[in-house]
Amino acid sequence: MRDMKGCSWFVHVRVLDANGFFYVRKWDSEHSCDVAVCIVKNSCLRSDIVSDIFSQCICDKPLTRPIDVAFDLKKNYRLEISSHVAWLGVEKARGELFGAHSVSFDQLCWYSEAVMEHNLSTYINIECDVHDNWFKRYFISFKACIDGFKHCRPLLCLDSTFLKGKFKENLLVATTKDGNRGLFPVAFAIVGVENTTNWSWFLQNLRNAFGDDRTFTIGLIAKFNNCAYALTVSVFEDMVGKFTRSGKAIATAFL
Repeated sequence: MRDMKGCSWFVHVRVLDANGFFYVRKWDSEHSCDVAVCIVKNSCLRSDIVSDIFSQCICDKPLTRPIDVAFDLKKNYRLEISSHVAWLGVEKARGELFGAHSVSFDQLCWYSEAVMEHNLSTYINIECDVHDNWFKRYFISFKACIDGFKHCRPLLCLDSTFLKGKFKENLLVATTKDGNRGLFPVAFAIVGVENTTNWSWFLQNLRNAFGDDRTFTIGLIAKFNNCAYALTVSVFEDMVGKFTRSGKAIATAFL
């Protein structure tokens, strides 16, 4: 047996068949190493143990990094593990807590059917390659979002961000302003990459979800932010030119 500081003892135990308990048969209380020696590397510290130790931490902080796990083990237990063991332990903990990414995509069809059954008039469009069973794009606008937008300002702000997952998709979002000037989510989409094709597909689905009875203006917030945070005059002028060309008459009126 070896403790967290690397000191070793000889312990012999047996399991009693009658009750399944462990009983210590022999114990040598004299450890086999000098008190001044500390062994930091332990070959018995595998990814399964790392997963068990840090499962609660990863549950509270899903974005916990393997480097954080290795640092905590070294700081708190004076143990060093390889980056691969730390990464594998974190991945196992995430898989047990949240499920595998591939399984999540497999459940999109089931989730869509459940939403359409229990949240009527929700608009969903899922695209996948039937022959290769490969996910392509996913759009959803809940019934509450569709109804709520009727009472919000006729302005949609578009933005996107990358997802920190195994497959590196992008999340497209449309939001608006409610009566209290708070952000109100309208629609979401998961796409492979952020490009003109996927943005056009996203806007077309927005039109399908809200119909022709609702006129709204698209706010080019992301492109305008590039202008606002420009560090030089030349970069600012270049960004304003792109902003104007993208937004056309709307951008000109805004400026």
